[in-house]
Amino acid sequence: MRCLLSFFVLLGALCCIGPASALIISMSQSRYYAARGSNVRLACQYTLALDVTQYMEIIWSVVSAKEDEKTILWFTDGRLNADLYKPLEGRVHFTSSDPQNGDASIIISDVRLSDSETYRCFVKNLPELDHQKMDLTVVDPLSRQTDNPVSLTTTAVAAIAVFVTITVLGAVAIAVAFSCYRK
Repeated sequence: MRCLLSFFVLLGALCCIGPASALIISMSQSRYYAARGSNVRLACQYTLALDVTQYMEIIWSVVSAKEDEKTILWFTDGRLNADLYKPLEGRVHFTSSDPQNGDASIIISDVRLSDSETYRCFVKNLPELDHQKMDLTVVDPLSRQTDNPVSLTTTAVAAIAVFVTITVLGAVAIAVAFSCYRK
């Protein structure tokens, strides 16, 4: 009897308290690649177990290994605080006009090589909260991304020149062999 009473007390406490966090951020991917100068969308969709509260916050930040975490965008109390991180100033915005609707995804415009970082989407709707990290790698489509400054264009031209030379020499060799065979 005593065990049964303890079970019901514990069950009642769990029902009243509920889960620690029912807010869930779903991500389609954790790694993004973008060409320098293009626009990239970093996805951050979420579902809430509770209605939006007055304590709803969405924070996007850069998580750098070199320095402290830097806030990029901060949406709170229905207001957007943007351009909080100088290197991305004027190039970051939410994809949704109302990020409280379950889509806190952002677009970074005109990406630069220096934008290659780890980004964090943090959604808080007290007592719920969740966050996810994602990596962005920006590549220069005109280079090999190595210490070698030779561009792909130069390499392609050299390969074509070698191919044409071998083809011409092969054709000449076949013509000479054919003419010798005919005699």
